[in-house]
Amino acid sequence: MKFLKSNFNYRWFAGRIARSQAERLVSRQNLPKGTFLIRERESEGLEYALTIRDDNNQRGLNVKHYKIRRLDNDEGYFITPRIKFRSLKELVSYYSERADGLCGQLTFPAPKIAPTRPELSRETQNNWEIPRDQLELREKLGDGNFGEVWKGKWRGIVDVAIKTLKPGTMSPEAFLG
Repeated sequence: MKFLKSNFNYRWFAGRIARSQAERLVSRQNLPKGTFLIRERESEGLEYALTIRDDNNQRGLNVKHYKIRRLDNDEGYFITPRIKFRSLKELVSYYSERADGLCGQLTFPAPKIAPTRPELSRETQNNWEIPRDQLELREKLGDGNFGEVWKGKWRGIVDVAIKTLKPGTMSPEAFLG
């Protein structure tokens, strides 16, 4: 199964983050029981995990992780083999209506934290290019002789304008100047 950029359109999708970071996101103050996110696991291949906040009167705050498995034919997902879903969106919708074996019902997507913008110092002022795997092209805004401008997201959170260079039209140095 290929990476689905469309998952970034959902507030509950956190992208590829560490388990510990997922725990911090659902554990922040004033979030309700059932606050959740789906993340890409840090393993080989494309795997997902569901992270849920579970507040319990006796134990206090607890966070649970559930591995989301893919069907053998790559046509869907499941947490337990008795219930299968065609998409992560269907899985979230189902468990938002009932716990059905999870520690609780999914109630609220964990708020994302916008990435911090690095300060421009002498070392970084000429480093304007962001790694391509952190950018998502969403909507083409325009194009010209040398490139295109897209509306997009940086790290799935921050709205950005993305300028691309058409191959062979000019040097990257002139394009960025």
